Amino acid sequence: MKNHGAAPDAAAPGPEEAQALSSNISARHFGAFARVHASLCDYRHALMEETETRGLPITRHPMFHYSHDEHIRDMVSQVMLGPDILVAPVLFPGATSVEVYLPEDPDKWVRWPSMAEARPGNLVAEAPFGEPAVFIRAGFRTRFPSSWQALEREGKFLIKNAAQFKCPAGR
Repeated sequence: MKNHGAAPDAAAPGPEEAQALSSNISARHFGAFARVHASLCDYRHALMEETETRGLPITRHPMFHYSHDEHIRDMVSQVMLGPDILVAPVLFPGATSVEVYLPEDPDKWVRWPSMAEARPGNLVAEAPFGEPAVFIRAGFRTRFPSSWQALEREGKFLIKNAAQFKCPAGR
């Protein structure tokens, strides 16, 4: 996890170059997602071992796991963190939802942070600013129980405290 700032020779950061400590809201948001990052410690460690032994990237195209699925082949708007976590980032300014394709899988998909079940196929996921569209294979729970518990805990925290992370209107 890295907070990328402006290049040393660039002009002073402007409104488009917000940093983790630019405001109380951004500091709280950065802190919350730093805890999410930490909650994935066991999973990230397993992925690093997999990278060392098998040469697989930690962040990968879904094709690594769903090569049989023709919907995945040309996809450029989703990425997986290992085999269990799928992220569909919002790519357009001002968008509050994102189109997602969840491949068929023996495991069910759940939407983080709500942990609500999500069905395979095409869907539109709500993803307002600061709430990324993240889906986790349900089998992750048994393979990485401590990471699952921590993600559940952090998800409940984010849901309970969502108002703290909202940007004021017009920003």
